[in-house]
Amino acid sequence: MNPELRIKVAESLGWTCDKDGYWQDKHGDSLINGLLPAFDTSLDACHEFEKDAPDEYWRELHNEVLGFYPNSREINNWIAVCKATPEQRCRAWLKMKGVDV
Repeated sequence: MNPELRIKVAESLGWTCDKDGYWQDKHGDSLINGLLPAFDTSLDACHEFEKDAPDEYWRELHNEVLGFYPNSREINNWIAVCKATPEQRCRAWLKMKGVDV
């Protein structure tokens, strides 16, 4: 578990934390129990940022998983990307957003 990664992802999505430590999404709606989704450990939580992710994110995820940016359509590379862990997905998302990880 990496709480710092969770916070950085939430902030990159425009979420905020109030003075009592409860998180709200970018629309100002409070999250369930005020707690952040487990972006760093849950593929379901990663869907929050992946559902509308631009191509740049997928290129960054390819680099995070395989150590190089894609320059071909080799299917084996993309299969490996599909198996990326939630933490790898978070790191790729933040790198794409220009956030230090």
